[in-house]
Parts: sequence; structure tokens; C-alpha cells
Amino acid sequence: AVMVAAQLVVAPVLAYYFLKDANTLKTAVTLPFPAASRRKVRLAIDEISDALSAYVRGQVVVSIIVGFLVFVGMYVMKVEYPLILGLLAAITETIPIVGPIIGAIPAIILAYIASPVLALKVTIFYIVIQQLENHIIFPKIMGANSELHPVVIIISLLIGGQLLGIVGMWLAVPVVAVLRVVLKYLWNDEE
Repeated sequence: AVMVAAQLVVAPVLAYYFLKDANTLKTAVTLPFPAASRRKVRLAIDEISDALSAYVRGQVVVSIIVGFLVFVGMYVMKVEYPLILGLLAAITETIPIVGPIIGAIPAIILAYIASPVLALKVTIFYIVIQQLENHIIFPKIMGANSELHPVVIIISLLIGGQLLGIVGMWLAVPVVAVLRVVLKYLWNDEE
């Protein structure tokens, strides 16, 4: 709990300084490189920043879509608190694997209180939404935002999951997007 609290305080402070001193930090990072390569390194840093920003934007869009679909589904099935359940689904969507499960549990419980049959319908609904998100929505949106083909995204998620589990899946797309930029600049000899 202390570590989480420390991270909640430190993360905004770091973000503030990264934004405030972005040019100074870029200059400091490029200094160890030969003068002839500094421009190229600076361009690569800018492109990496753009790729990571695109990933965050894509994740927000995916979360909003899933949250909206859950809201509509819960509203149509007449499960209580559909807006709250949609918001919960949008928030937990950012956590790979367990996030959607965490987001589904309250909806299933609320549906079960009303009727076991409704709980089964809600469970099936969440499974379908998760399959759509995993195989269509996430790869398409992340592919469009990060300029990566959906197949590359799915393979990176599988590899990340095998190597580092949930953390690997969470980091897979941004790492591949950064690697794409780095490899582009390593193989491109033009200044």
C-alpha cells in the first residue's frame, strides 16, 4: 500500500518534469552520440514519443468503446446501474487479462441477484465482448494508432504474455512500437 501511494505521488511529479524539461532531456540524451548523429537521434526520440502517445490514445479509445458496449448491453438486458458498469468496464479494460474479469464480476453479481438466467446471459455477453476486444477492436485500433499491422500486435501480445505474463502483455504493443522506430533509424543511413 505504501508503494502504491508513493507511485501515485511520484508519477505526476515525474510527468510534470518530463513535460516541463522535454527539450533539455532530449539534449542530454543526445549528448553521448557523435555530433553528426544527434539530429537523427533527436528525430528518433520524437518519433518514439509519438508512438507511445499513439498507444495511450489507442488504449483510451479501446476502453471507451468497451465501456460503451457494456453500458448498452447492460441497459438492454436491464441490469441495474448500467452506466456505472460501463465506466467500470472502461477503467478495468486497461489491465490485461484480469481487468475485464474484474469489470465483469459486479455485473454478473447484480444480474444474479435479479435472476440466475440473467447472470448467465451477462456472463456470455462479457465473454463475447472480450473476444471482440481481443481479436478485433484492440488490434484494429492499436494498429491504426501505432502503425503496426494487427497480426504484429496479436503476435506481440502472445510473446509478451509468454515472456512476462500480464506485465508482458501490457508492455508488448508499446515495446514493439518503440522497436519499430529504433530499427527504422538503425537501418536508415540517410541523415
